[in-house]
Amino acid sequence: MDEDIEPPFHIPALKTRTSELIEATIHKARHTRKCVLIRGIPGVGKTFTIRKITDENHHKHKLITASPMNQSPRAFFEEIADCLGINGKWKSRHDLKNHVLAHLHSGYHSQGVIIIIDEAQNLTLETLAALMDLSDQSGVPCAFVGNYHALKISQVDDSLFNMVMDRIPEKYQINIRGVYQDDARLFAIQFNVEGVPAYDYVTAYSAGRSLRRLCELLHEAREIAGSRGSIKLQHLREAVETLHGEEDDRKLFKLVPNRKAKEIAA
Repeated sequence: MDEDIEPPFHIPALKTRTSELIEATIHKARHTRKCVLIRGIPGVGKTFTIRKITDENHHKHKLITASPMNQSPRAFFEEIADCLGINGKWKSRHDLKNHVLAHLHSGYHSQGVIIIIDEAQNLTLETLAALMDLSDQSGVPCAFVGNYHALKISQVDDSLFNMVMDRIPEKYQINIRGVYQDDARLFAIQFNVEGVPAYDYVTAYSAGRSLRRLCELLHEAREIAGSRGSIKLQHLREAVETLHGEEDDRKLFKLVPNRKAKEIAA
């Protein structure tokens, strides 16, 4: 599911471990002038976080979203030119790149600017390589943000892809595989979940899932519990049965460690 598609429920804008990790990684990249790769499953808050970063300091963070409309190097350089406020007509892609490069050299290099590219999995290998070269030549880093298989384009030679990715040091790459346990508990508190077994059940559910899926569960459990009462284990179990079926509930229930407490709560 695309992160830009709004869910039919509200996701609280909490400061999570995921958002802090993304912010810290982009901050490090901007100050060390190194490109970064941020990969994560859809719905963990990547797009929300980078939009927040850009809104708070748009002079330092230039956000561009990769799409099927700007996959080619020329189309993407035109996006960069527009983002930087460069106007003009260019004879060729090479001419366009030189104008962008000159503009970056004229001041952006020394100002600590970073170009953030969201939905980076939409980039072609050729465009990715061109952006890496632009960053090398200008000293202005790029943050490539995409889904868990970010930048791994189908029908592209893996060895060529890896050669490009090897230009980003491992310490500048992060993989977000799902909701962190402490983030799951943070959202459980926000939704007024009650009881240790219920918290354990929420944590088990969130493993390998997106933040959107977790909030979907909590909203469903809230509907079952009512607007005023706390959400208990039985409400969560009913919500999982509604959303995923009884088998998923049984599997999750087995993962709740405090067996005596959970049997009382159920």
